[in-house]
Amino acid sequence: MNKLSTAVGDIVAPIVFMVFVGYQVGQYLDKLAISMAIGLFVGFIVALFNVWKLMKKLRRNDE
Repeated sequence: MNKLSTAVGDIVAPIVFMVFVGYQVGQYLDKLAISMAIGLFVGFIVALFNVWKLMKKLRRNDE
């Protein structure tokens, strides 16, 4: 259960963080939708990287 909550945190946290950063930058640059979309995209890439790392670690534990 603890591994599952860590995995969910690794996936959700970067997306939320990057959307928040995109929101802040968008308010500053007055281009809110574009920067939030970029933030969502970057957060999604980071989340995929975390999933890939987690799968690698789980596969190593199975052997």
